[in-house]
Amino acid sequence: MAEERVDKQWQHQGLGPYSTQAILGTLRHYGVALDEGAFREAAKDSYPLELAQQWQPMWKGKGQFARFHWAAAEELTRRLFADRLMPGELSRALVELMQALGRMNEGAPDAPVGPAFKKVAELRPKVPQEGGKPDPRFVTEVRMRLGEWMKVFGGISQELAKNGHVEDAEEFAGIEEFLFPQWAGVSRALVRAAKGEKAEALADLSRIAQEPSRDGPSKANAVDALLHLDALAQAREAGLSILTEAEQKDDLHLALEVGERLMFAMEKLGDTAGLAGLVPRLQKLHDRHAHEHHH
Repeated sequence: MAEERVDKQWQHQGLGPYSTQAILGTLRHYGVALDEGAFREAAKDSYPLELAQQWQPMWKGKGQFARFHWAAAEELTRRLFADRLMPGELSRALVELMQALGRMNEGAPDAPVGPAFKKVAELRPKVPQEGGKPDPRFVTEVRMRLGEWMKVFGGISQELAKNGHVEDAEEFAGIEEFLFPQWAGVSRALVRAAKGEKAEALADLSRIAQEPSRDGPSKANAVDALLHLDALAQAREAGLSILTEAEQKDDLHLALEVGERLMFAMEKLGDTAGLAGLVPRLQKLHDRHAHEHHH
């Protein structure tokens, strides 16, 4: 008897109507030899996109089955680990929330903002944790599923505040900071600026950029926000401090990233003396990076 498999209609109707054995049979047919027990073991400590990436080198599906393994990884994980929050479920809830907020921003009186916020709030406790914060691997999969919506995600709080929806802006900023702890305080500062409290926002960002308890990337985010608000002098001051700290800690990547921001700020400020001191520092960092990562 031929092994049960998924037919070509799966792209139109999803994998929901097909049996677990049909999905596994299709995976085996195209190069991923797993039964239900093997899948459970493989998915025990992995998220769906991680599984699909692991299968990619052996995947033989083409045409309508070229990306079947990506969908299969999520569907099987959802079925066999029913108590686990799927990254796709959270990303869909976030998109629905952003759509509702966008409609409200456009003046729609019936935008379902309340229910959309409630749905995301109900999912938050299910987000897997690592060290008391959302597991970065889970968040990465959420980010990948959001795709172009990440552009909306990063700026919608400010748009809401500008349009007078301050409470909604602050609530959404809370979601942003929950998923991306490195933006803690930065998102809320941008909301403050958008609602007219720019001086207070700049003070918050300057403080964040100097906080000893923060890691370098989090401080760099504060510099980005200062640049966004055209606070070039404050961004230069904060950036120089972070650059020095990164050099002392031998964090080449952070130093180079902050260096790019400093170049931008100094050029806009016309700070020729600052640039004269910065350029050789960055050249040394580039040379070291090229030497250590010559491949």
